[in-house]
Amino acid sequence: MPNQAITSLAILMVDWEERNRDYLQNFVPMVTECVRLSAEKIISLPDIQQQLLERFGLKLPQGVIKKILKRAEKGNFVEFDERLRAYKPNRQKLSKLNFARVQREVGRRFDNLITHLIEFCSQNYNITWSITHAEAVLQTYLAENEFFLLNTNSKRILLPIMEHPPRCERYLIGAFIRHIQSHSPTDFEYLETIFKGNMLANAIFIPEGSSSVRQKWSVNIYFDTAFLIQALGYNGETIQEPRRELLSSLSLTGTSLRCFRHNLEEIEGSLYLCSQLIDSNIRNIQGPIVASLDHFIEKGYGRADIVLAISNLERDLNRLRVFVEDKPEYIRQHTIDEQALTDLLKSGIGYTNRRTGEINQQALDRDVASISAIATLRKGRTYPRIEDCPAVFVTTNNKLASVTREFFASSDSDRNAAHCLTEYTLANLLWLRQPNETPNLPRKHIIANCYAATQPDEYLWDLYLSKIERLREEGRITIEDYYTFRHVQEAKDALMEVTLGEEGRLSAEGTVSEIIRRARIHMQSETYSELQATQKRLAEKDAKESEQRTNIAKRAKTQAARITKGIKYAFYVVLMIFLIISAPIDLLPFEIGFSISQPLRYILTLILIIGIVWSWFSMKNGRTFDEQITKIEQYIAKRREAYFLNIAGLEESNPDKDI
Repeated sequence: MPNQAITSLAILMVDWEERNRDYLQNFVPMVTECVRLSAEKIISLPDIQQQLLERFGLKLPQGVIKKILKRAEKGNFVEFDERLRAYKPNRQKLSKLNFARVQREVGRRFDNLITHLIEFCSQNYNITWSITHAEAVLQTYLAENEFFLLNTNSKRILLPIMEHPPRCERYLIGAFIRHIQSHSPTDFEYLETIFKGNMLANAIFIPEGSSSVRQKWSVNIYFDTAFLIQALGYNGETIQEPRRELLSSLSLTGTSLRCFRHNLEEIEGSLYLCSQLIDSNIRNIQGPIVASLDHFIEKGYGRADIVLAISNLERDLNRLRVFVEDKPEYIRQHTIDEQALTDLLKSGIGYTNRRTGEINQQALDRDVASISAIATLRKGRTYPRIEDCPAVFVTTNNKLASVTREFFASSDSDRNAAHCLTEYTLANLLWLRQPNETPNLPRKHIIANCYAATQPDEYLWDLYLSKIERLREEGRITIEDYYTFRHVQEAKDALMEVTLGEEGRLSAEGTVSEIIRRARIHMQSETYSELQATQKRLAEKDAKESEQRTNIAKRAKTQAARITKGIKYAFYVVLMIFLIISAPIDLLPFEIGFSISQPLRYILTLILIIGIVWSWFSMKNGRTFDEQITKIEQYIAKRREAYFLNIAGLEESNPDKDI
């Protein structure tokens, strides 16, 4: 089943790239293949639905299948029988289908991907997966970001939900994706095809009439605190890129990008806490702020740098085209039951620190305030399409989007767009609308998702910090090691390598020492890699400069040769004129009709003297006239070369040297 489902996603993307069809049209080849392989004379929607699940691993609603059959009818693959009020297969047309060729090629690439995944887990982590298990884990990884949150009451899904994988399996998939990104471009390209196919397939959940590309949206999108911190780059560049790509793409559609003032204040509070901790020895902190603090430490920020970032915060958001807005005033008839939402969020998300058991009441209150503000801005109206909503809240918290959907499910119709979406769902929707305008969006989300999958969660990181604190108190590690391995990324990578993201693996004796050992190796490897990269850049720079110098020298010599050639011929012309004019007039057999003035005689006499001196100098040094011209040419070439080098910023040269 996983094999069929994932290869089906790849087939969708391959077929769409070849024919650039509309979204439902992409499913026609699969549906017609099911019809072709069926022996029934009358097409049954439940039968096709079951075959799609069995043959392709896709769970399509019967209403969607009926729409796909209408498109198949236009291609004469099926015929509608008015008497029976049902579709019948056109066997002659169906026999000409060549669906199996694409299916075989995509299946072959999928088998290679799964084989490489199994080998990666075995060689790097000594973990053995069966083919079936590897396929199931990969499918679940894809299904975690399914698109079923678009409409509040919609519980439809495309990929059948597999059993939720352990944390270690999610890490292994993320680590494998990071590996093939660097070492196997072919596998990564195929994975991107699957990922895009998943996004493409989600188009069946878009409300009718929304599948066409629209250049302008009228929606106002409000972003949560975590998304904005990531977009500002305070959690690192890897997670920042897809966030900025999304903001940039949304701005091109005319979407208004905003955030509530309480979210701005929450960012300011996080940055202020970082500024208090950055220059102190207090490091026993928890929560999302850890990622920002680690980023600032890695970048070498001091307290003044973070304070400056706080003062420029709203301006930096405006540069991202995100503008701050106050919450709307309460309107009685459009106000939701905030206490009921609070209780539901508490039970669904918790907001509880697993280490201390305390509830983060401020975070809970801000989320309730944000969702309530969105409901107020909508004024109780129904909006089938996201792009027409007056307000939508976008979050990085999947649970918040899910619980919010559950809260509004009892009062909203199935055609009302969700009040709260994940940033992935929004990116999926945007890419479906404008795939050619946002071609890099899926790739950047793949990278960001696998990066997130390979990072320790807050609880695991807190356990690690408490253990190295104990080692420091016992004197088993130095103060320098203690502070170093609290914040470097290499420590997080090593922690995940050893524990695979599972808390129980951290309790074994010697685990933390092994993590520190691996982190130190990673740091040394990183330093060596940086040294190699630096040496490569310097070598490339030297080669480039050498090539520039060679080209400049050639250009200078060409110009010098052209100039001296002109000088040479000009000299010959002047010399010829001089000889003609200075010839004895009385020797001519005819009257020339003019006489030479006294000033001209002086000039000619001067030229004659210069010529005599030049000749004497040449005979003394043994240089001919051409040799003198060559010397002048060399001088001019050096002057021109020095001039060009200065313009190129390569060298300050002394053109008179060696002349």
